[in-house]
Amino acid sequence: MKALGWAFFGLAVIILVGYVLNRGFYVGQEVRREPFTAQDGSRHLFYNKYCRYVQLTGVQEKTMTWTATSIEEAERPLCPMFYE
Repeated sequence: MKALGWAFFGLAVIILVGYVLNRGFYVGQEVRREPFTAQDGSRHLFYNKYCRYVQLTGVQEKTMTWTATSIEEAERPLCPMFYE
């Protein structure tokens, strides 16, 4: 009976790990300063926050902010635990 319980537990762990890796698990973030050229030719700098997720296919990045004007503004939104 104990062997059956351990087998069930092992299967549950394998399914859970597979689900998390398929979904993408949060592993880090980075704020980058990027240039932007407007239609009138003027150049601006803005900040984007990128969240990194580990998936079965590798590490994926997701952009969390667009055109934040300061590092503090770009860091404000939180990265979700799982890739959406």
